[in-house]
Amino acid sequence: MTAAKNSRDAALKQVGQTVIDASDCAVVMLNSLGSLFAGIQSLADSNRNVQQLAMLGQELIDGYVETMRSYKDNLPEIAEGGAK
Repeated sequence: MTAAKNSRDAALKQVGQTVIDASDCAVVMLNSLGSLFAGIQSLADSNRNVQQLAMLGQELIDGYVETMRSYKDNLPEIAEGGAK
């Protein structure tokens, strides 16, 4: 019975070590997922910042185009000495 008991104890120790190893693996995976989601959030924030910058740039371009149209429309008047 001692051999059977030793075998059972060794098997239980192996099961215990396997559970510990699986737990360590799960912790590493969860940490990796946490890092992945943090990266995704950072990307989303960056994307929002880029979109806001693009909208501001478009507003600037629209304003510039409108100013140039106004100059073009008023250029004959300005050339003659007075603006509309």
